[in-house]
Amino acid sequence: MAKGNKQQERGDKNRKRNLTSEMPCIEDYKWPPFLGQSDVRLLIQRIEETAVSEYELKSFMTIVKHAYQDALELEILYHELPKLFIGDLGCRGSSNFREILNRAAGSMAGSESILRKTGSITSSIVSVVDNVVTARNFECAPEILIKPSIVLLILLGIERIVFGNKDDLDRYTNVVVTLWNKTHYLERLYRKALQRIEDNGRDPLRDYLVIIARDCNIPVSFRWGTK
Repeated sequence: MAKGNKQQERGDKNRKRNLTSEMPCIEDYKWPPFLGQSDVRLLIQRIEETAVSEYELKSFMTIVKHAYQDALELEILYHELPKLFIGDLGCRGSSNFREILNRAAGSMAGSESILRKTGSITSSIVSVVDNVVTARNFECAPEILIKPSIVLLILLGIERIVFGNKDDLDRYTNVVVTLWNKTHYLERLYRKALQRIEDNGRDPLRDYLVIIARDCNIPVSFRWGTK
């Protein structure tokens, strides 16, 4: 009987060893950039093309920089991820990750999006990802600057630090989804940049930037200048 138990234990250890050997080493994982370099180059190039003066170019770039600031928390959280997956559950590397989440949650305190239960939020994330993947087969596939895969990696980081605490998982997941929703201005600029100049000479990106400049009380005289 004892001999049989020892053989079973050895078999279990071998199976675990085989499973471990098949798993990719997180230290060797090549983390993709938060924003695709080609996507960023395209956005900047289009802004340079649509600006008709140096002043206008500076104004448009200021608008983009302000829009990008709405993505700062997500970018910091993403860059903290490698530390979470090294060592003993990343305990030593999780303090800044958790601090950013708590600070964001504090700034959102009382908002409806944070008070909602995560069940519907999580399902909506899955729905967004499914729609993005499925839509790639269609001509009008959605283009997203901050990829859903980046957000899902951040959610995996949250699971790493909450140790099964559902309340923390719900709260932090809501925070990340709310932060992702805040980037809609940056995403809209990117989608406008993907649209080319129309046959009548109108540039959707330029039209959108000019309207934002007006709403931000940027002087309008520069808009009709020439290079």
